[in-house]
Amino acid sequence: MMLSIMIPSFSEADNLAVLLPELGRVSRALTERVEIIVVDTMEPTDNTEEVCRKFGVRCVRRQTSDNYGDAIRTGISETSGTYVIMMDADGSHSADFIRKLWNKREDADIIIASRFMPGGSTDNPYVLTAMSRILNFVFRRITGLTVFDTSNSFRLYNGDLLRTQRLACLHFDVLQELLVKMTHHASSKVVELPYHFRQRLSGRSKRRLLQFSLNYLVTLYALRKSIR
Repeated sequence: MMLSIMIPSFSEADNLAVLLPELGRVSRALTERVEIIVVDTMEPTDNTEEVCRKFGVRCVRRQTSDNYGDAIRTGISETSGTYVIMMDADGSHSADFIRKLWNKREDADIIIASRFMPGGSTDNPYVLTAMSRILNFVFRRITGLTVFDTSNSFRLYNGDLLRTQRLACLHFDVLQELLVKMTHHASSKVVELPYHFRQRLSGRSKRRLLQFSLNYLVTLYALRKSIR
C-alpha cells in the first residue's frame, strides 16, 4: 500500500458526506494504491458508518476510549501505507491540498500544512487564532521544536517511522507529542507548507477550552522532561 489517509471522526457524518467523495477523487489521481480509513467513536453517534460504506471507505472503531489520542493511536495501527496523511473530518482540511503534501513526500519525514508560517492563514475567529499562536510559541520555546504550526493535524508522515511511535497523550496534545518524539528521538526531518485553514462545514468543535489548556500544561512538562 502506497498511501493511507486516516481521519478521526466524532459525529461528523454530514461533513464526511462532503469530504469523502472529494478525497477519493483527489487521492486516486495521485496513486492507485490508496486506502482511506475513518476512525469513528467506540459506539455509533450518527450514521458515519453508513456514509463510509456509501463511498467505499473503511470505518473502524476507536480502541480504549473516545478520546482524540485513542483515535490517533487506533488509526495509526490500522494504516499500512508507505505514506500516511492525517486530516480532520470537519471540512477545515481541503482534499485538494493533499496534492501539495504528496508532491513533497520525499523531502521530509513529516510534511505539515501550516497556518502560521509565512503565506499561511486561518478563517478561525481572532480569539481562537491568538490562542493557537500563543500555544505554538510556548511549545516551540519549551520543546525546541522549529516549526511554526505544532497543532494542526493536517500532515503527511513517513508511514514506517510513524508506526514505530509509542504515544501516551489522550487528547489533542498527541499532535505535539508526535512531533517531539519523531524529531527529537527519531531525528525526523520536518517541512512546512503554507496552508489556508477553513472553518468547519457544520456541527460544533469537540475541543473544550479548560480541558484543552490543562492537558497542554501537563504535556508540556512531560515532553520537556523527555528531551533533557
